[in-house]
Amino acid sequence: MLYQEIDPHPELKPFILDYWSFKVPSFADLGQQEVKHVAPADGCVSLLLLYNQVQKYKMALVIGPSTEAVQTMVQPDSVYLGIRFVPGMFCALFDVKNRDLKNVKVPLQHLLPHLNLQPLLQELNLDFNNFKLVDNFLLQLLPMHNPVKYDVEVNKAVRLIMSGGGNISIRNVMAQACLSERQLQKRFKHSTYLSMKELAKICRLRLAIAKVHLEQKSISDAVHEAGYFDQSHYNHDLHQATKRKPEDFYKHISQIKHVDVKPLQQKED
Repeated sequence: MLYQEIDPHPELKPFILDYWSFKVPSFADLGQQEVKHVAPADGCVSLLLLYNQVQKYKMALVIGPSTEAVQTMVQPDSVYLGIRFVPGMFCALFDVKNRDLKNVKVPLQHLLPHLNLQPLLQELNLDFNNFKLVDNFLLQLLPMHNPVKYDVEVNKAVRLIMSGGGNISIRNVMAQACLSERQLQKRFKHSTYLSMKELAKICRLRLAIAKVHLEQKSISDAVHEAGYFDQSHYNHDLHQATKRKPEDFYKHISQIKHVDVKPLQQKED
């Protein structure tokens, strides 16, 4: 299995965190018919495109942010393509302000019936790597929303939380956003579907996982650098999010080749 993250076109970076691709090999390579995959929460809304070669099955979903890991059965000979939005920007680009997308998976046509992803779905195959096609598709959408109307204070709070890997006090975020706690919390949840504390917790956990798995640091060093009080605190958060023991979770993700994956806080411009 291969998981890869790809940076979007520079003009898209204020709105798109990254693209991601998850490829599941054939039955012979995988050695089983399906795998229960666990992906740590990222705090973002994603447009997800799926193609299964055996069943010739294609579909598009909107995946809302979750505070827990996404657990799903993945089939062999499949590719998943995700467009991950900066928290708050999906709400700004698409008229879904009265819809709470937290912990929601919904077919694209039910939520955004006028958004045509067929050009991307038609090109999606097991060897897909034409991310310029994704860039061009999204760049064509921007003029329709020019200027993009987003909550500037919320966006600043999102950037502060993410750039610090979640290791920042909410009081400090509020001070820099120049809003009262009540105002900022309400507007933040309205735009991102999460509380600031929830997003910070997600960023901190992903940073610790990246340091352990990608940087090959010891768990004790990783959790300290990610801002945890101690290892038991980290173990509790990891188990709460993934419903797996840390050793089982790391055994699972060790079966996946990770390419160009970076902690969320490194994506701050």
